[in-house]
Amino acid sequence: TGFWPVLLPATISIAAFGLGHIMYALTLQQIEASVFSVFFATSAFWIMLFGLVLLHEQIYYLQTIGIILISTSIFIPYWRKFKGVSGHGLVYGLTTGLLFGIAVYTWSIVGRETDTLTWCALSFIAAGLAAYCIKPTKPSELMSILRKKHLSRMLLLALIYGLGSLAM
Repeated sequence: TGFWPVLLPATISIAAFGLGHIMYALTLQQIEASVFSVFFATSAFWIMLFGLVLLHEQIYYLQTIGIILISTSIFIPYWRKFKGVSGHGLVYGLTTGLLFGIAVYTWSIVGRETDTLTWCALSFIAAGLAAYCIKPTKPSELMSILRKKHLSRMLLLALIYGLGSLAM
């Protein structure tokens, strides 16, 4: 379809992923990873809401029951832990879910109109650069990740992340 129709959703996706990764790190400094996983799961709610409102998708009775059952099964095991979460952890966690919801929603719009593999690679790199531009680190800190000790882990994680993006 061309470059211009996907420019806005691509830009939003890249910025939301970049901000989302920063919020992800900030959230994990405030709350336990197990509790954060539930906040992160709220991104699915946002994706569904954007689809209903912006794409005029429909949701049916059985799907509504499924959403309620899945959401309940996610939140019930962590209910006690949520009572202790407040302040920055709560706000950061919910913001992270929202940002990743926006990012995935707009990513899928671009993915439908472009070559998926190319868009996956470009968005992965661009989101990392966006995060770096938003919250720059010292070059020495960045280089410590690229040392041999961490490089193989980073490459493995990048491969898994890329495969997950392709599966979307």
